[in-house]
Amino acid sequence: MTPAGTHTIEATWEGESRPTIVHVPPGSPPTNGWPLVLAFHGRNIDADAMVRLSGLSEVADRRGFVVAYPSGRLDRTGGRYWLVDYTSRAVVTGSAEIPYVLDTLDRVAEEFGIDRSRVVASGFSNGAILAYAVSRWAGDHVAAVAGVAGMADFGEFTLDHPLRLLHIHGTRDRFVPYEGGRTARKDVPIDFPPVPGMLQRWLNALGSTAPFRQQRIVDPVDPILQVLIDDYDSLLPGSSARIVTIENGGHTWPGRPPLVSYLGKWTHAISAAELIGDLVT
Repeated sequence: MTPAGTHTIEATWEGESRPTIVHVPPGSPPTNGWPLVLAFHGRNIDADAMVRLSGLSEVADRRGFVVAYPSGRLDRTGGRYWLVDYTSRAVVTGSAEIPYVLDTLDRVAEEFGIDRSRVVASGFSNGAILAYAVSRWAGDHVAAVAGVAGMADFGEFTLDHPLRLLHIHGTRDRFVPYEGGRTARKDVPIDFPPVPGMLQRWLNALGSTAPFRQQRIVDPVDPILQVLIDDYDSLLPGSSARIVTIENGGHTWPGRPPLVSYLGKWTHAISAAELIGDLVT
């Protein structure tokens, strides 16, 4: 049995070193193996930064699941990113990363004893778009998808497998603008459609219509931040959707301070890591 703690899987993919950090919780795994959360970092950060940003390892220790933090490609400046083949209007036509993700999933599953029926693809920003791409084109490998501050248009599509969906987005996100428009990133001149419209395509694919439950939570530290939670049933058996909107929230990860302040406000009212944990525990 792999001991609890943090491990690294070294790997070379297309000539680049792309290690994966794997965190194993204490205790014995369930009979069918550990649930797994794949946590894809955002653009210009790396797996180590995703560990610090997300707080997923701490939640994993308390709730009993493994977290794997893969590494994206290196750009010319040494930053890491995921190649999710979106057009200038943020329409995703595929992902060159899916073979790498599936290879990484196979290696983590074999080495750490993973229950392949309880895998969540999650991510932040550019990593969230990858998580959706994996769920769109390789969805038979994941049971759930969780995107924080990242979404792109996948066109109209259908799903033939169950999927539990969680999306979290701030209304003052300047990098993937909630109301749509040009990203604030100068090096990636992309025009995003409005986030609600992009999410509607996923709700359509799940057969979800109106939410059956709505909640509003006022941030205890900064009342200008209010959290709206919409929960949807699905006509696709075993599926569901939860959409979390942070009014006045920035390009941030709820429950954790951003790595740099210019990304905007973050809420203390909820924890993205805990909500992701709800998908597997």
